[in-house]
Order: sequence, then structure tokens, then C-alpha cells
Amino acid sequence: MPYSNPSASPARHLDLAGASNFRDLGGYRAKDGRSVRWRQIFRSNHLGHLTEADIEVLRGLGLKSAFDFRGTEERMAAMCCLRGSQSIRLPIEPTVVAALRARRANGTALSSGDALEVMRDSYRSYVRQNTTSFRALFAHLLGTAHRW
Repeated sequence: MPYSNPSASPARHLDLAGASNFRDLGGYRAKDGRSVRWRQIFRSNHLGHLTEADIEVLRGLGLKSAFDFRGTEERMAAMCCLRGSQSIRLPIEPTVVAALRARRANGTALSSGDALEVMRDSYRSYVRQNTTSFRALFAHLLGTAHRW
């Protein structure tokens, strides 16, 4: 459902009981001055604990696809329960906790600096090692995705 009043902005955060941090990515300005359209692209944590009321809210938004970037273990713990929408699995395995555990197993005392270094390395590797998943997401958003 396209948003038709550019002078008013809908709520960015949607208060869903089963998905924290569900928010609209509309309204952000691009370099060319145009803005991302409201109620077209959303981001959230996982959709594995949606309530019936949450599902009704998402249906009202016309949500058609959910891209699940969670790793295998995390996904199995809470499968996406958004019936009627396509769930597209683009796994990115978590590395932060594993890296910290490996350092601790080597007898290294962990400091906040270590945690910061691991986080930086992990976020860099998300992009470098998961290009295929991000490419699939952007191909879909641009309407150039192949059949799933």
C-alpha cells in the first residue's frame, strides 16, 4: 500500500509484541535528494515469535517477503511464522560469540578492547564473506531477482 501524503510521516517503529525493533526504512533521503518510500521496506529482528495481532499488522502492511539472515541454529530455535508471505533464507552465520569463545579457550583474558576488535572484524567479514546473500537481497529489492 503506497503512502500518499509526503508531508506527513507515518510511525517509523511499529510496536509488535513478538518482534522487537520492527521499523520502516521509509523517509530516509538519498544523495540525489529523493526519499525512500514509506511502508515499502522494513527491518526487524527475527519473526519467529509473532502474535496473531502482530501478523494482522504485517498483513495490513502488505508484507510479501521476509529475508531471514539468521544462522542455521538461531533460525531453528524460532522459525519465521509469517504465514502468507515468502520467507527467503539468506543465512549469515554468527561469528562474534564463536570468536570470543575461541580467544577465551586460548587462555586470553578478554577486555572491552578485545570485544570491540572482534565486533569490527565480524562486521567487516559479514560483507566480505556473505556477498551472495546481500546480492540476493538487493536483486530482489531492485526487482531483478531470479526465481527462488
